[in-house]
Amino acid sequence: MSKDELIGFVASGSSATYCRVILIEGKEDLVREEDFAFVLDRGTRVLGILRLGRGTDENLRPEGYSPGIAYVRKGLVPASSRRSFSFGFSVIGRMEGTEIKPNRLVITPGSPVYLCRKNPFENLSKKYLYGRARHWEHDWSIPLDPSGIPMHIGVFASTGGGKSYLTWEVLIPLMLHAGYSVLVFDWHGLDYVPKVEPARVLNIFDIRLDEEVVARYINEKARYFGFKTVDNKVFLNLREVIEADDSWRNLKPEEFPKWLLERLAEVYGKNWEKYEPIISRGLSKLSLEDWQKLLGKITPAKLIEKVMDEKLIILDMSGFGDEEKLSVFLSIGKEIKQQMLNGKTVNLALVIDEAPQYVPYHRTPIGGIQSQVKKLISDLAATGRKFKLALILIAQGMAGDIGIDPAIRRNLNTHFIGRLLPQDKKEVETLLEAHHISFENILRLEPGQFYLEGKINPFPTPILISFDIGGK
Repeated sequence: MSKDELIGFVASGSSATYCRVILIEGKEDLVREEDFAFVLDRGTRVLGILRLGRGTDENLRPEGYSPGIAYVRKGLVPASSRRSFSFGFSVIGRMEGTEIKPNRLVITPGSPVYLCRKNPFENLSKKYLYGRARHWEHDWSIPLDPSGIPMHIGVFASTGGGKSYLTWEVLIPLMLHAGYSVLVFDWHGLDYVPKVEPARVLNIFDIRLDEEVVARYINEKARYFGFKTVDNKVFLNLREVIEADDSWRNLKPEEFPKWLLERLAEVYGKNWEKYEPIISRGLSKLSLEDWQKLLGKITPAKLIEKVMDEKLIILDMSGFGDEEKLSVFLSIGKEIKQQMLNGKTVNLALVIDEAPQYVPYHRTPIGGIQSQVKKLISDLAATGRKFKLALILIAQGMAGDIGIDPAIRRNLNTHFIGRLLPQDKKEVETLLEAHHISFENILRLEPGQFYLEGKINPFPTPILISFDIGGK
């Protein structure tokens, strides 16, 4: 106990999950919000986190009048005899041997409170993993519960908040340590591609797309052949032709549109003269590069096999438009879904950078690629736990134009919350307010600081973490 420092005592009004701590005079210069502390209650240490610090002075109530107010009005320093400092104490649990168990006992008022001077988690049982996540200030490793990985993860922070660094330094090593292979969808090809050797990078145009995705891509590039609806008659015939004969996969890019016209002419028969100008005009909107992008050779199944062998693959999605990127994701996601439907335990983590591009907060046109992707991710999230599929969605916010679909977000059972914008106030308060964390705290987080909330956190209250770049 000599290494831990007495800082105060439990105030009246305590419960099993929360109390306030009145500080000993002078300790206000030592104690800070988010420090670890413990209450010595009935001979047992109750570990918790200090939050919501307050300073009170009965002589300085602004709504009344007192001698202290009179001193202030005269420019004199008021007396400090009725001044005190206190902190909220959010309970983590009772420390019993190598376990921290839920606290069910009301904390005794008047119990002494000590500031932790060493890592309170260093002697816990081996069921937790210790990676690069650490205390927000001290070099204290924070335990992570790998059983929460397939319940999916959200990483939220505004630009410059450290999302990609957290993912690279903490989450990807955690996935690998827990036995997962990792496939990263690097939307811009800038956040993760430069961090690995070229052998671990695949380009998006190397991937073989499934037939429906190819048909939808052509349909969208052709601007729906002049029709108002996505699933127009030309698209339906186009899809039928592409699905019926896959010899087009061996064509050169310049041969593909001619092949389509010949096959569609057979389908339309006598009506071809009427539809040929419409279809030709639509297909002419695709460039040679567009056709090339549809002729990738690596099947999604082969890609997944490569990820399993290499353990970590980065998919460079740069150089493609949004529709192409979503088309490739759709092909890969369908393969993963099919493997799970076949009963395979995939042991796979998908890191989805720029998640609002896939599952935006606002509604998307029904039948479009983005709508298809949203449904697919919803299906993957719903069934992933059983087959050890983990989704890691990364976004600049939780709501609005930079947020993700609320239905998808409800499937994320772990949240890493960094500095966010005011538009996310409602969503953040829903998650954190019950744990005595104000939104003002979120606005003041430094880059690389995140509140860890949810299943990967072994404890009931969120913990403020940080990490060292490069594992240093």
